[in-house]
Amino acid sequence: MRPALRQLPLLLPLAAFFAVTETFAAESNQIESTPLKAQQTTSRYKEQDLQWAPASITVINQAEIEATFRRTLEDLQGYVPGLVIDPISGSPQGAAMGLRGIHSNNSSKGFEPAVALSIDGVYVGTHAAQNQTLFDFERVEIARGPQGTFTAAPAEAGAINMIRTKPTGELGLKTRLSAGTFNGNDLDAVLNFPIATDLAGKVTVSHADRDGPDFKNVTTGRRENTTDKTAYSLSLLWNARDNVTVQYTTDLVRDDSDTPGLLSFSRSDDLVCVPDPTTPTVTANCAISNDARLPESGNPQRYLQNFSNDREFESDSHTIRIEAEYMNHQITSITGLRNTKEQFAQDLDGTSSDRLSSNFDSDYDQISTDLRISGNYSDNLSYTVGGYLFQADYDLKRQDQFVYDTLNTAGRIIPALVAGQSRNLSSQQDSTTLSVFGHVNYIWDDQWQFDAGLRFARYEKDFDHLVSGINRQPPLDAFRPAFDLVVAGDKEFNEIAGNAGFVYKVDELAMVYGRYSVDHTPGGFNDNGNSVLSTDNYETSTTQGLELGMKSHWMDNRLRLNMAFYNNYQDDKVARFADRVATGNIESRYDNIAEVKVRGFDLELEYAVIDNLYLRGAWGHISADYSRYEVPDLTSPGDVLDLDLEPERSPTNTIYLSGQYSMAIGPGSLGVFLGYQYLDEYRTGPD
Repeated sequence: MRPALRQLPLLLPLAAFFAVTETFAAESNQIESTPLKAQQTTSRYKEQDLQWAPASITVINQAEIEATFRRTLEDLQGYVPGLVIDPISGSPQGAAMGLRGIHSNNSSKGFEPAVALSIDGVYVGTHAAQNQTLFDFERVEIARGPQGTFTAAPAEAGAINMIRTKPTGELGLKTRLSAGTFNGNDLDAVLNFPIATDLAGKVTVSHADRDGPDFKNVTTGRRENTTDKTAYSLSLLWNARDNVTVQYTTDLVRDDSDTPGLLSFSRSDDLVCVPDPTTPTVTANCAISNDARLPESGNPQRYLQNFSNDREFESDSHTIRIEAEYMNHQITSITGLRNTKEQFAQDLDGTSSDRLSSNFDSDYDQISTDLRISGNYSDNLSYTVGGYLFQADYDLKRQDQFVYDTLNTAGRIIPALVAGQSRNLSSQQDSTTLSVFGHVNYIWDDQWQFDAGLRFARYEKDFDHLVSGINRQPPLDAFRPAFDLVVAGDKEFNEIAGNAGFVYKVDELAMVYGRYSVDHTPGGFNDNGNSVLSTDNYETSTTQGLELGMKSHWMDNRLRLNMAFYNNYQDDKVARFADRVATGNIESRYDNIAEVKVRGFDLELEYAVIDNLYLRGAWGHISADYSRYEVPDLTSPGDVLDLDLEPERSPTNTIYLSGQYSMAIGPGSLGVFLGYQYLDEYRTGPD
């Protein structure tokens, strides 16, 4: 478990922000305080006032991002009730995200996220590259709870939609430079420029470079977790006609940051379990880790690893968004293409001894098209219908170095390593998603509204997997099978997501709403498995959510208070666990072994006290429990244990308080920001 008690006073005394426009006048980043500025959301197909959107949605606009010094998506943790974002060690910019206690955290690109992240409407189909830099984004929308039909892609826990600023068509340069501890420096810049009467362009550059935090590697003496990342973006906006716009955006990301190190919290009574071919069905093939080559750390700031931490990551993406109006219908088409290539080495044992290290080489491609049409059947009835196609191709090559040798049979003593041991794994997966969806909204009268929607999705996954035997020189022995293990499989998943809700408008200042939603994360295959059993497919995980909420604004719109109570039930949750396969080896598997019940509430408060003084508060409370967590009993073959565990990424309380004051000085502005963030301790793994 990673220590997760975070009490973060968000005081940033040193920062530099430069803004230059065509007239060379500094931009003001102050938030309008009297009254509170209206915020818009597109999380429910069409743009609408956030305060009258019947759902738990938080919108963070560009001015607030800049004024509060938020750099990456991870910085929004705690700012949004119930939102948890943790980095994933083996994945560049990887994020393990959870909303209201429902989460996913697999670095493999064969696993879809539970929180659906979209960038300009394009779904990011893996956990990699999710921790985006926030510079030049117009707003970030976080919709909590299963989304049903409000996303074309599956969104079991919720959805995050990041929307960039559009090219302005006017010549202008905006830059931001910041410096901090650990030799950190960040440079961001965006250049807007006109091309023709109806054609505008924009170029964005972001660079981050810093040494790692003060984590000491006591084995090699090197500094861990350094950052070296550069991203480029080009966007073109063409106003083809009065009612037709076409926007093209391309992104290039190059990340040479270190592979984050793994901490070893080994204790003297930990067991190391490795294959023992002499007694494949006996469970005693474990040794106590009192060997000098399995050292204890016990210190979250001391690394023991000695293997390479080099990494190369490249990501290229292209997006075409077409918006048109035709016969009183709004037509939106979004096509996205993403490719990521990654090479990295990782010391998987977390110790100073080369017990298990791996080299990874992966290539991931995805292409998606989202087409939707919105219109009004009558003054009271509006609708949206659409279709979605998503295709992904993923190739993985992995070489494991210094694989564990067998235990001696009697004393269970860890033997010396045999030079030249290695194992090769090659995995290829194809995934296709085809879905159709529809949603209707009916206005009964001035106070009552009702809506409902369904999404039918078909997922097809093909899987080809090859694992070599363990190579030992010399000679090949019983550990090496007569032939390589080849696994091939295909699976289809047919799923239904949906939602239904009501709105009661109390008066011009307040509304009450209720909502039922269901969504899922599709099943798949484990690309890290070493046997037929550990690579076998798992089924779809499904979450049902009930929510009752209230939204209000008072005191001439100087005070906003929003609250929602929810009850989520996650069925067939996929989790990793240890199991004994046919050879007697203990391996990590993924399967639908758990059920989770979550209850809680979200509270958000905004208050414009006086001109230019803005206060914000957020409180998320989560009560989560596993109602089932069944794993094989390794000491008694065939038996099952129902473990009493605490659900991961479910902090009981997340609290955020901040105050912001800004005032105009000459051509610029002076701002002061103070914030406090608190997250209760939470688990990042079931153990």
